[in-house]
Amino acid sequence: MKPTQTRRRASKLGYARGEETRGHIIAAALRLFAHDGFDGVSTRRIATEAGVNPPALQYYFDSKQGVYNACADYVAAKLRENLTDDLHRADAVLSATTPDRGALIDAYCNLVAAILDNLLSHEGSVWSSFLAKEEAGSGPGTAYPIVQAAILERLNETFVLLVSRLCGRSANALETRLRVMVINGQFQTFHTKRSGLTSLIGAQKISSQNMHLITELVINQTRVLLSALDKSEVPAAR
Repeated sequence: MKPTQTRRRASKLGYARGEETRGHIIAAALRLFAHDGFDGVSTRRIATEAGVNPPALQYYFDSKQGVYNACADYVAAKLRENLTDDLHRADAVLSATTPDRGALIDAYCNLVAAILDNLLSHEGSVWSSFLAKEEAGSGPGTAYPIVQAAILERLNETFVLLVSRLCGRSANALETRLRVMVINGQFQTFHTKRSGLTSLIGAQKISSQNMHLITELVINQTRVLLSALDKSEVPAAR
């Protein structure tokens, strides 16, 4: 009788190299999808950009759709990692029976600053363009739901709760949610209109100085809008 054949387990070194290769593919695919959208990128082009053979994509991801979804998972994980601390701090403020208005405003502004840091940084700009392409219809529609479920849903609800406390209206009220959209439109334009921003400032890249100025302007304006949300002055919903 022939001895039983057993599959060799991957060594730790082999596993590390596999994860490194997978990471290279995701990084390359993210850059390409962010620039040309899903349909404008082939698996062969991704492989060339990542410096691997085309079969490697099928080995790690099964298909181009699999690579695309892995890119969305990566973006979702990074955003969750980068925003969780500020979300926890906002939760702590909201947990108070009668939270201080200044603390509510600070919690909101700290979240906005963290989002801008992610949108405007070099790596964050790739994530932003990747999602913006899909929102514009240049994608299969699977990335945004992944990121939405991982972090954006919680982030949006935290914004709504902060505004609800500031204006004294229900978090479920349409007016409360619309106010969040109006306020957050200030920074969301840097997500959807990045090319317009670089054209306006006359530069291919956003410098650290420009990042600081943009954040300062948005935060200052956000404070003004939030400070105006006095419970006695908010109009009743029609």
